[in-house]
Amino acid sequence: MIQNILTINEDFEDDTTAPWLSRNTRLITVQSNTGKKHIRFQAPVRGSETSYLAQRVTLVPNHAYKITFFAKSKSNTGKLRVSLVGSFDPGTLIPIKKIPSSYRRFTVIIPAFAIGEKTDFDLEFRIINSSTTSIILDLDTVSLTQL
Repeated sequence: MIQNILTINEDFEDDTTAPWLSRNTRLITVQSNTGKKHIRFQAPVRGSETSYLAQRVTLVPNHAYKITFFAKSKSNTGKLRVSLVGSFDPGTLIPIKKIPSSYRRFTVIIPAFAIGEKTDFDLEFRIINSSTTSIILDLDTVSLTQL
């Protein structure tokens, strides 16, 4: 059985976002993918603060990993970057306009060479906004598994 490495609040059902670190995000209690809560990113307009969600993870060196999550957005500008900060992989950019207005599952693969000999990383979801309108994106049910 494949086990989710994120064992604390991976589905955002706790009354806090801990142990996730975040900026310009909040818990929402309507229209979640599963359960009663999810995270809403509200990325301000270009030139202001960013919007991100990150959790420290400890991984096995030289192994590939799969990140899965559910997202939805009605915004049509900007990008969502999904990454393991500290790895040799720059992350995957998903154009917000490719994220539908109802929840869809997304998968990102981090190859073994990107992990190398390191063990500690930050799993990060970050909104990149270069437009003059804010971006709203909902995220739920995050999983990180070793391949």
